[in-house]
Amino acid sequence: MEGRFYLIFLLSGKGHEMEKSLIVIAVFIWFWVVLGVIFLICYGIYSLINSVGLPKKIGYGILIDKKFIPRHTTTIMTYSPVMKMVFPQIMHHSDKWTFKFEIDGNMTYGSFNEDIFGKTIVNEQYKLIYSEGRINKKNKYIRSIEV
Repeated sequence: MEGRFYLIFLLSGKGHEMEKSLIVIAVFIWFWVVLGVIFLICYGIYSLINSVGLPKKIGYGILIDKKFIPRHTTTIMTYSPVMKMVFPQIMHHSDKWTFKFEIDGNMTYGSFNEDIFGKTIVNEQYKLIYSEGRINKKNKYIRSIEV
């Protein structure tokens, strides 16, 4: 209760200019943080509705590109405010075989195992089992491929 009266006192013109500007900056930062959190929550709900529990469809797609990404590590630097130091954080990534398909004129990506990678040929058509986005029909989620 006391803090609210102090804020009214500051904003009424009787407080110091420095304190007023700090309050305005704090409110500005708080506003953008809240707006960012609301955006992330809405995007998460949209993604959940668009991709979970969708019926499977059978169709054909053309393999546009395929890539093998070998096992590797990446390092990111993480700052520890407690120790006031920067520490390397090493992330290990396993082998990955990625595919780019065109289904109904839309590009979509999938990741399968090494066996499928070896049996597929770029610019060939394959039978796919996929799901279509509930809200955005352009989103295709490939479930499996018949080679």
